[in-house]
Amino acid sequence: MPFATYLPEHMGAMKLTPAGPFVAGAYAELTLTYTAGTFGIDDTGMVKISWRTTSDMSKPQFDKPAAPNFTTVEASNGAKLDVSFDRLNIRPYANTLLIRVGPGYLRAGDTLTVRMGDRRQGSPGYRLQTNCEARVELRTSIDVFATYEFTELPQQPSFALVPGPAAQWKTIWPSLAVIGEPFRLAIVAEDGSGPAERLRHRCWEYGHAVGCTCALSEPQIRSGEELCAGRRRQLHAAGNRGQEEHRRCEP
Repeated sequence: MPFATYLPEHMGAMKLTPAGPFVAGAYAELTLTYTAGTFGIDDTGMVKISWRTTSDMSKPQFDKPAAPNFTTVEASNGAKLDVSFDRLNIRPYANTLLIRVGPGYLRAGDTLTVRMGDRRQGSPGYRLQTNCEARVELRTSIDVFATYEFTELPQQPSFALVPGPAAQWKTIWPSLAVIGEPFRLAIVAEDGSGPAERLRHRCWEYGHAVGCTCALSEPQIRSGEELCAGRRRQLHAAGNRGQEEHRRCEP
């Protein structure tokens, strides 16, 4: 069923705190506060909070307070709530936290407080998706009249997912190279989310020569640097930056 378009500006508002950004793949506590609009929400009316079908963000759970992804919802006026998770929204935002109000209702100005990854009873938080994204929407729609006709809010809560600190560094280069010809060298930093999350992917071209022994060390790789014939470069990770070691041929 398509979304209704009746007076979305009167359907209330949803606010996310903290606003982010968050580290991709990390545990966080997301607090969403819905404030009922002009019509409130009728008995058995509903709120949907949906995110993309393809996201690997965890599913909420409701009965293990000390475990990851513990999720709670509270009404400011004490109305009873039925909370569940399913894939029941319109694609591509199928993953849905569904909140059904009742017995009871909300008046204009009443609030619902949703805590995804509620840490008050020992949960480490809610595990977020592992890939970076500039804008992750928690697409919210409201069935204020209990007719199963949902209206999307004009302003949607969202947050950014950014890289975490580098947990490991990798270098990628061709298995075959021509002596004296430039080749492409990639240095990749991966955070705790593993290969799915690449923090930086910088590439340099080097004049490459094979063979040789003995060493000359320099602190940092320089973009576009040319290596003279008769040198071989080996790379290793140190701290938060790739470092390099030159090996020169002896005469």
